[in-house]
Amino acid sequence: MMDSSSMLRKIPGLDSRFSLVLIFMGMFAITGVFELGQIFFHPYVGMWQVSLLTMVVVSASAAFITFFPIRSLRTAEARLDTLLNGSPAPQFVIDANHRVIFWNRALEIASGIKASEMYGTTDPWRAFYTEQRPTLADLLVDGPIEKLPEWYKGQITRSQLIDGSYETIDFFPQIGKSGSWFYFTASPVRDDNGVILGAVESFIDVTKSKRTEEVLEANKILLEDSMELAHMAYWEYDVPLGTFIFNDRFYALYGTTAEREGGYRMPAEVYVKNFVHPEDADLVTERIATLLTTQGPGTPSELEHRIIRRDGEIRYIKARIRTTRDETGRTIRSNGANQDITVRIQALISLKESEARYRNVVEDQTEFISRFLPNGIHVFVNDAYCRYFGLKREEIIGHRFRPRIPVDDQERMKQFFASLTPEHPVDSIEHRIIMPDGTIRWQRWSDRAIFNSSGTITEYQSVGRDITEQRQAEIALKVSEARFLAFITEAAMRLKNPLAVIENNLESVVSDIDRGNMIIPDITLQLRLQIKNLEQIQSNINEFNKAIVAHSNGIPDASKKFLTE
Repeated sequence: MMDSSSMLRKIPGLDSRFSLVLIFMGMFAITGVFELGQIFFHPYVGMWQVSLLTMVVVSASAAFITFFPIRSLRTAEARLDTLLNGSPAPQFVIDANHRVIFWNRALEIASGIKASEMYGTTDPWRAFYTEQRPTLADLLVDGPIEKLPEWYKGQITRSQLIDGSYETIDFFPQIGKSGSWFYFTASPVRDDNGVILGAVESFIDVTKSKRTEEVLEANKILLEDSMELAHMAYWEYDVPLGTFIFNDRFYALYGTTAEREGGYRMPAEVYVKNFVHPEDADLVTERIATLLTTQGPGTPSELEHRIIRRDGEIRYIKARIRTTRDETGRTIRSNGANQDITVRIQALISLKESEARYRNVVEDQTEFISRFLPNGIHVFVNDAYCRYFGLKREEIIGHRFRPRIPVDDQERMKQFFASLTPEHPVDSIEHRIIMPDGTIRWQRWSDRAIFNSSGTITEYQSVGRDITEQRQAEIALKVSEARFLAFITEAAMRLKNPLAVIENNLESVVSDIDRGNMIIPDITLQLRLQIKNLEQIQSNINEFNKAIVAHSNGIPDASKKFLTE
């Protein structure tokens, strides 16, 4: 706390010596009154007693009279001291010589510098800066107002409330744990003649609001970047006037500018007429009317429609709309954002066209095409699959449909599907099925297992066809080949036996001729018998050739004629 003399120094126009003069003048007045009283009352007895009593009373009165203004001033000063020290805003006061004459408690706490260290010094800068420089109060005392922007980088402004005062916002790194932002103002103190007696500088800590402002600015930039990446633009709707309030980003989305459209406000009907696709105009107009007339709490809604940019390009947008209603349910405010979704819509259109082409190809196939989950539930089957099993599509999709498999093929089927892995996802198998009418047919399937990132099967895609006729042809071919082999074997035997007989008979004739025992009629008879045997062999060869021709498709016509004639 300050002593009396220091407090007196803070009262403009009051000097401690002046107080002493008042006391001495009071004492002089008391003495004069006392002397006059002594002369006036001297002839009477007990004068000294009266004079003493009078002196005591008058002296006390004079002391009271003399002390009363001093006490009043000190009371006012104490009240001012309490008021300033009790202020939460840091403050200091300098005189015309830049000496600190006041440094309040809030500034002590903020700066960490006691008032006793600052009184009488010209160093108020120590609380705010790391190097010596004038404070705003110093600059106002010196008077070079034109130099203020040099020290505060053009951020300083003249106060609109207090004449001659200036204010600004600055960051002070050395105040607080991580620095502090202060809004501060300095005001000159002048006497009645306009002479500067000093200056007062006050501070308001705006760190929280500044940090919030920085966060808001960062979020604003983030929002702007996000809206840019998302191709979005914000808008508002003035319900009483029935006009949209747009911005530059919105106009950029629509390929135009505020200058071209005559400003940022646009009546709803003008917007619909100029920018909404004619085929979607009624939809948009109806939605606007619904938002304005629907009672109840405000809820967000979405609307997708086409727009026509100023350059004539047709784009797709999604409008996200939010309305605010009062307690009666009346719309009082509406705002939202439009997002350009052209790329997504075009991708969906292309996907649908691709799916349509794929479906046409799939449906035109004679092969059976199906997709099913590991639990057997089908998610897709083509018409050929439905026709083959005599079922409707809705009777298969969403249901576990598994054709009946003969017992002999079931284990082989189980092993087949178990063999499909991420390294070996595709394979084929032939197996039999039992048709609803009980007949057994053959099928050949090519199955692909679809795996997720963890290696788990999520779906099977299968393409199959009926190979019953092929299987029957293969069986018939095997039977035919067996019969042909038997025929060949029999034909070979039939050729071999006559040849052996001819060989034996000719050897017998040759032996008789060599011995000279053969008679001509006997030789003639033997030769005729061999000729018949040769004719039989020729007949067997012809039959054999015919059988070969009948079982062979790759023999040229000339060879066929040679073999059969």
